Amino acid sequence: MLLAMAPLAPRAQETPVTPVPTTLRPGDSSSRKITVPPILSNYRNRDVDTQLVVETITDTVLVTLIDNGTIDEDTISLIVNGKVAHANVGLNANLKFFWIGMVKGQRNQIIMYAENLGKMPPNTALMRVYHSGKTEWLYASSDYNKSFGLILDHRILDLPSQLIVQPVETAKSTRQASALD
Repeated sequence: MLLAMAPLAPRAQETPVTPVPTTLRPGDSSSRKITVPPILSNYRNRDVDTQLVVETITDTVLVTLIDNGTIDEDTISLIVNGKVAHANVGLNANLKFFWIGMVKGQRNQIIMYAENLGKMPPNTALMRVYHSGKTEWLYASSDYNKSFGLILDHRILDLPSQLIVQPVETAKSTRQASALD
């Protein structure tokens, strides 16, 4: 028996879609995707001068800032993965502390964006980044043409099963289990 197939209707013009970069975390199903944070070379019409790229295993890093040199009323904002995390921070002789969460398994970018130039341009700060048991010391400088940037490349540790600590069964719990048998 022969079956006759109806001719296919012409397809409507498809517009190309640029996919948003996504990734899967280990153990995730394909239905749970997370958006990969963008690494910016330009933020608000200013170039980003990336001074450091470092690997980290820490899920949250501590960043401290203090005005470097003359205290001249510098004001900055910290941009994390393209979003303002801390706005209009005045730099002075007192340390400022910022806890910044990492997107696990991805590259994370921190930008120091100059909101003003203080009394003496450019905005300069001594930045310390505490992560993975290490301290990075950075001299950060931003002005109206460029912003300081750093990238923390987060790595997820894949520990062999031999290193994962299992609870130890005590003699008491063994006796209780055998009494129930």
